[in-house]
Amino acid sequence: MIHIMKTNDETQILQQLKESADFLAVSGHTCRSPGLSDGKMGTVIFLYHYARQSKDASYEKTAESLIDEIRTVLHANSPLSYAYGLTGIGAGIEYLAQQGFANLDTDDMLEDFDRIFAEQIHQRKLYLSYQNIKDMKRYFLARSENPQTKKRDFLAKAVSDMIALLALHDRVRDDSEESFTGKTFHDSSVNPGLDGLAGKGLALLSELNPQHTTLLFLL
Repeated sequence: MIHIMKTNDETQILQQLKESADFLAVSGHTCRSPGLSDGKMGTVIFLYHYARQSKDASYEKTAESLIDEIRTVLHANSPLSYAYGLTGIGAGIEYLAQQGFANLDTDDMLEDFDRIFAEQIHQRKLYLSYQNIKDMKRYFLARSENPQTKKRDFLAKAVSDMIALLALHDRVRDDSEESFTGKTFHDSSVNPGLDGLAGKGLALLSELNPQHTTLLFLL
């Protein structure tokens, strides 16, 4: 058998990935934000990717436990924001299912998300900001990409409603409502989400393998 030596760069990347994964596996449990860009959901996505790359199932188990923690803190009045609220968390869960990281029936798991957003569309559409509508459209588009969904008609209607609302909206974003500034729970250097350490870890995984699945649609 021919053994191919790892380059210094590859060895360094693997070490950085291991350090990041170990840090996030611990800090993920203490992070206060459940969000995609600044919290637990971003950590979950990185840990699933790292578990697949390293073939170490312990990181997958940690990711599963973080999902359980996320579910315990969500409620109907949680922020809609894609960066740190319900739409991004829901899209993150949908992503995990579509990439085969977790055996999830997202029609069932995200039923409350679908219902809450549908209620927002029909009961509060005059009060939704332009960014709220964009974030919900992004969520429903992610959901509609699942070939296993049995809610295709519902999701298509939801996307259509979002497009109509965006067209009718005055396009003036209420920055005071949706601005991400000042709402992070961590200094950017230790942000555990996709805008921080988890995102840097995913970039390193892409350096190791150019064919590595990217998260561009989530970012």
